[in-house]
Amino acid sequence: MTDINKRSKLHVEGILPKEFLYDLGTYLQTCAHIELVTAALVVCLKGELSSEDDWYTHYSRIRKLPTKDLIKKLRSSANAAVEFGFNKDLLVLCDWLTRFTSNRHIAVHGAFFFAAKVIFCVLTTQGTQEVRMNQTIRKIEKR
Repeated sequence: MTDINKRSKLHVEGILPKEFLYDLGTYLQTCAHIELVTAALVVCLKGELSSEDDWYTHYSRIRKLPTKDLIKKLRSSANAAVEFGFNKDLLVLCDWLTRFTSNRHIAVHGAFFFAAKVIFCVLTTQGTQEVRMNQTIRKIEKR
C-alpha cells in the first residue's frame, strides 16, 4: 500500500483544495451506496431472496442501469413495499433521488476549475445545501 504522504501529487490536487476533494469523494461514495441499496431493494421487493442463485445476477443488472431507469424501477417497486410499511417512504426517496440526480451528475462529470463561489452557485441552484460543502467553500474563499 502506498503511503499517501510519499506519493506524487495528482494534477487535480494542485488546482483544488484537498478539503473540497475529500468532500466531493464523500458525496460521491454516498451517492454510490444509495444506488447500491436502491438496486438491492428493487430485487428484494420483487420477492427474490439474497440466498437464491439468481439474486446477484438480477441485482447486478439493476445496479448497472442509468440513474433515471433505476429510479423508475424503484418507483414501480413501491406497491410491493406496502406490506412492509415503507411504500410512502420509498416514494419520497424516489422524489428525492429525482430532484438531486443532476447534482450527482455534476459531481461525477464536472471538472471543477471555477472559483469556489461559482461551484457553490451551480450546486445550490440544483438544490444542494450541504453544510460541509458550505464550510469548505468558506475556507477556500478565505485563501
